[in-house]
Amino acid sequence: MKVISSLIEVPQSIPAYIYGSGMAAMYLHRLAKTVPGLEIAGFIDSSRAGCSHDLPIHMAKDILPILDKETPIILASQQRQSILEHLHAAKLKNVFYPTFALENRRYSSEMEYLFLSPNLDLMIRQSLAKRGVNGTVVLVGDEDILVAVKAAQDRRGGGPLVFMPADLVGMQTFRNPDPTACVVYCHIPATGENWQAYCTALAHSVAIPLLELLLPFTQLLQNMHRLEYYVRDFDEMLEILFGTIRRPEIEALDKIQPLVGKRVVEFGPADGYHTAAAIHLGAKSIDCVEARSENIIKQTVMKNVMGWDHVNLHMLDFHLADAQRFGRFDVAMAHGVLYHSLAPFLFLNNLVEMADSIFIGTFCCTDELPEGKYEILEHGGRTYRVKRTLEADRMVNGMNSWSYFLHKDDLQDFFRDRGFIVTVTSDEERNQVSGNYTRLVAVRQE
Repeated sequence: MKVISSLIEVPQSIPAYIYGSGMAAMYLHRLAKTVPGLEIAGFIDSSRAGCSHDLPIHMAKDILPILDKETPIILASQQRQSILEHLHAAKLKNVFYPTFALENRRYSSEMEYLFLSPNLDLMIRQSLAKRGVNGTVVLVGDEDILVAVKAAQDRRGGGPLVFMPADLVGMQTFRNPDPTACVVYCHIPATGENWQAYCTALAHSVAIPLLELLLPFTQLLQNMHRLEYYVRDFDEMLEILFGTIRRPEIEALDKIQPLVGKRVVEFGPADGYHTAAAIHLGAKSIDCVEARSENIIKQTVMKNVMGWDHVNLHMLDFHLADAQRFGRFDVAMAHGVLYHSLAPFLFLNNLVEMADSIFIGTFCCTDELPEGKYEILEHGGRTYRVKRTLEADRMVNGMNSWSYFLHKDDLQDFFRDRGFIVTVTSDEERNQVSGNYTRLVAVRQE
């Protein structure tokens, strides 16, 4: 085993594996992306298999015997003795122990991970915005932290953050030249003496500690590490939450029915990226209806991290949400929900009663898919073509064991028969699950 102080010391002639799948492993994977030529092929774990950050997690007993004996193995666990025994038994000797990540780090692996984020500046600004701070911000402290934040801000062509390097003594004597600016002290204490001096500096100022601003985002990081998400990349999710990545399907809705100032009810918010899109388009409030526990956990964390006080969460099967229970809204959003219903007309009628503008995105059946003949359902004096599908038991599925796909033309006719103008915003052929995915906006005629 070789002790290393940088991942640059890991050979780049053959893809490496990280032994471990916790936050230290995620931090090392992220850090590896900054080393030209270093490729990470996957993670190795003694007790679990799966996937993380779009890379496989292999069980040690399965992967170690078949690896090339020259494969670099980067340890991401302090349980090195037992791991080294497994590696020795597999005759893998190209092993690296990164002390900087496991023993000598300044703070938690999650925080070190955040310092590598290209959205570091936006995390700081978002946390300050929750406190009502939207003007000039002066960052005072460790130069390496300021360099990381400035690099993130420079990617966006600059911003309101001002940088002033200073050691702990400098922080204790710092006087803000602009009394209207907010001051953030950027220091990560590594010793007891550091902590005492840092807290003394904070006690004699009105500065905000950087840790206080960034730690909330570790909730999202841990969530994405432990739960299944559509969007698997942490920074992509951040950019969706911050509004720098927009959702075209919600922007298409906004062109037909502007969301600014509107009360919205959203069914099946899942990861929350449509929630974020509606917020950035100016929705006044959003009531989210979700039955899956993991999705409620995701929404709760995002609401907390982002300060979404105007987002209300309701843990409820979507069939139970109606106007009698919730009242009326300006807009109802149900993207990826209808095809999880085994009582589609109950749900559709509830939508009609709850809102005058309705956005739906749904898989629809075709002659070819799913295989088999149409079933015919009767409702409101007319017939509808449907096909059944089995439901899995994941965060992307409904709560019943099966559900219906409607034909896209019959779905549109349902709304037209009830006095709605229907605009199809996308009509896509699909070769998986069903033969079509349709998005539409139905607006009640006055």
